[in-house]
Amino acid sequence: MIRPILFVLSMTLVMPAANGQGHKEDGDIHHDSLIHLGPVQVLGDFNRSDILNTVPTVSTLHGDDLLKTNVQSLGEALSREVGVNSTQFGWAASRPVIRGLGGDRIRVLQNGIGLLDASGASQDHAVTTNILTAESVEVVRGPINLLYGSSAIGGVVNIVNSRIHTAPIEGFMGAADLRAESVNQGQNYAAKLDYGTNNFALHADGQFIKTEDFDTPEGEVANSAIEQDSVAVGATYFDGHQNYFGLAYSSFKNFYGVVKEEDAQIDLNQDRVELAGYYRTKGWVKAIRVKSAQTLYHHTELEDGEAATRFENAGNETRVELIQNNQGKWSGIFGFQSQLIQFKALGEEAFLPSTDLRELALFGFEEYTSGKWKLSAGLRAETSLQKSDDEAFFAEEIERSFDNKSLAFGGIYQWNQKVSTGWNLSYNERAPSYQELFADGAHLAVGIYEQGDQQLENESSVGMEWSLRYQNLNNSFVMTMFQQSFDDFVALNPTGSFDDTDESGTAGDSDEDFEIYNYQQQKAEFRGLEIEWRRQWVAGWATRASFDYLYGKNRTTGQPLARVSPKRFGVGLGYRFDQLETELEWRYVAKQDRVAENETKTDAYSMLNWTSSYRVMTGESSALDIYVNIENITDVEARNHVSLLKDQVTLAGRNFVMGGRWMF
Repeated sequence: MIRPILFVLSMTLVMPAANGQGHKEDGDIHHDSLIHLGPVQVLGDFNRSDILNTVPTVSTLHGDDLLKTNVQSLGEALSREVGVNSTQFGWAASRPVIRGLGGDRIRVLQNGIGLLDASGASQDHAVTTNILTAESVEVVRGPINLLYGSSAIGGVVNIVNSRIHTAPIEGFMGAADLRAESVNQGQNYAAKLDYGTNNFALHADGQFIKTEDFDTPEGEVANSAIEQDSVAVGATYFDGHQNYFGLAYSSFKNFYGVVKEEDAQIDLNQDRVELAGYYRTKGWVKAIRVKSAQTLYHHTELEDGEAATRFENAGNETRVELIQNNQGKWSGIFGFQSQLIQFKALGEEAFLPSTDLRELALFGFEEYTSGKWKLSAGLRAETSLQKSDDEAFFAEEIERSFDNKSLAFGGIYQWNQKVSTGWNLSYNERAPSYQELFADGAHLAVGIYEQGDQQLENESSVGMEWSLRYQNLNNSFVMTMFQQSFDDFVALNPTGSFDDTDESGTAGDSDEDFEIYNYQQQKAEFRGLEIEWRRQWVAGWATRASFDYLYGKNRTTGQPLARVSPKRFGVGLGYRFDQLETELEWRYVAKQDRVAENETKTDAYSMLNWTSSYRVMTGESSALDIYVNIENITDVEARNHVSLLKDQVTLAGRNFVMGGRWMF
């Protein structure tokens, strides 16, 4: 039986229907584009299928959406979403930036558990996940974020795959994908297979990516090539009473050039074991859900082929959730979370000491529904300890402990079947990361000298959000206004001074001397506006438009914050006839001349993109999708203001993408 695509705010070619279903009709296969759709896992039991009654701000990309993205990096895959930008440190290392917040303020999860890699610590560190074998990628903002930690203050990005199944399946199902790109001579192969019988579900997937240096209108970007591969297996047991237990193992490898330094590469490896279980009970708690991941991560930064610095993370994250049985108009979830990480930086050029991190938290989230009202509230109490006893780096042991609390309230009022309005109010505290506390040295891969501050205190903020939502059979409209004010906001700011990195005796006398960047605390404010509209017309035509605006300032000095995304506007015109889908998209990014001290401006640009796909049914439950995309059709020169590399590297030039995906 064919299954339509379910989404909240997905980047489809055409408008969603009022019941939250996408554009797929009867006749399409049930596991579109490497996916077997399940609930939005970040929302869990609070998942809703339409935009009118979901308190958090949610967007979800499913298989069809991911075909239109840069599959080499998570940040680029999400960068066309409203309110989401990318660090864009080349194509291999690119992390999401949501409403001006990135790094350690964005939690990147896989199936609801942190990746435990080093991508949040620095823009040159790649995210240890792949896109093509994912079922979906979820972006969630709002009060529910506090369930996932103080580092989720800016948002949660969750990569969902079926390595551990949450519902039984029968028989074989799977998909294979072959993709080629012109801008970097890229080759991309991906496959997944699921098999279910009796009380078991088995899974296997893999992906291989190989690219050369990518082209820009200014020429080829040296040392930007990628070679990435991953494999994973998983097994899940179901007892016939909606209970399950699953175990999965994955290996991820990525060897890529660091575009800031032409003779530097990163050799990255991660092994990860995940387990998940769900057990139904009776009484006030209807179920207990457990998720845990054990990760062994390391990457080596190479200079001229020789190992310079090695980073290691050995970590575990565990969540135990008690899901409340609905008590009349009340529903909720409570739980416990722990995170244990041993971080090591080895080598003469290490700019960070080895550090142990221990974090424990209790959390709860409750919803109340009455008539046209839906209200939500959340609470999180978290304690963390960061200890560095690296004698090679510091003369004595340094230990910092932090106690954090977060509170959140939200609500939805549904005026009628088409219109609702929502609001969120939150107070959050975040402990500074070990990099913000302890960094002291030249970070060669980024090309700056990073200097931490061991006296940093908790970062606190108050956030407010208001949204207006409209949805009927052919229209969808969402407008969101937000503001977040920080006390003791930790920022990495350029000082204008240089370090004598080449040890010549004079700082700043050569290109090898790096500018000094300090981690400093300041009062800061972000506010902005996001709008997204979609319309389904007659005869297969559809349009969509989006706009986002972000304003950031230092509240003490009134000066702008660094790397604030400029205004962006996008329009798409799509058409569907039978098995053919196509869309032409125009995106305009305004100039950013409101810049921080010692920061450069970026010019405005317009970019055209085109996507198309054609489906050939190869059987009752199998199909072949053939797709052709052209990115940056006019080969425009563009710079991403959010990236640390904006002055050195432009965005990729014209790119032809061709591929095929077989699903059965």
